[in-house]
Amino acid sequence: MANSFLSSTETEMQRILLNGREVEFALKRSARRRSIGLKVDYSGLTVTAPPRASHKSIQRALLSQADWVLKKVEVWRKNAPPKVDWGEGALLPYLGGAICLNIVVLPRRGEKSWQDLAGLNLVFSLPPSDEQVKEKVCDWYRGEAKRYFPQRVAHLANVAKIAPPRFFLSNAHARWGSCTSNGEIRLSWRLMKAPPDVIDYVAAHELAHLSHMDHSPRFWQRVAEIFPNYDTARNELRSNDALYRLF
Repeated sequence: MANSFLSSTETEMQRILLNGREVEFALKRSARRRSIGLKVDYSGLTVTAPPRASHKSIQRALLSQADWVLKKVEVWRKNAPPKVDWGEGALLPYLGGAICLNIVVLPRRGEKSWQDLAGLNLVFSLPPSDEQVKEKVCDWYRGEAKRYFPQRVAHLANVAKIAPPRFFLSNAHARWGSCTSNGEIRLSWRLMKAPPDVIDYVAAHELAHLSHMDHSPRFWQRVAEIFPNYDTARNELRSNDALYRLF
């Protein structure tokens, strides 16, 4: 069968046949792009193109890199974590372990969601949809991150012998942390799924950027001064990247 575009399944989702194999990809258009870019990461294949790029030019870009795309997508499929189960008894990643999800339906809702030895207990007045459960779970993670992250940043700032910087919680999906030139640090709440050492590594990474806004040898020396075991934690983060970004 000849390579050709197939019908799109969603607004920005497209499918193409590459060497006889159907591949789905997210098509994103950006005014910042001057050329067509291909990327395979935790979410699968993404094609980023200028606003006026034609479908034929996008098709040509994919066809010209068919072998590379198929190889990368195959690796992604093998390593992709299972889809999230939002039902009663599901296990969610939390601080490197797992927490059990409990759905509590109270017609006259009088309690807020809470965490105990049984797991994470989410309260609803009616049986919830998966999207409602997901929304509440993410809110809970954000709350945990607001409590936990500032403590770790302050502790590591003390190790670094600097004043604790201004801290903000990030909703970023693509970046675990960031540091601005005016001394502000942001960490993604999704890191609450990772072990404490991984969180400390990302925090130390951003604190080191307060001294070196690059990734030079001096920067990594500063990371090691703040968090000596950073290399092990960095490998852990890379190994479970897709799991932590799943939602």
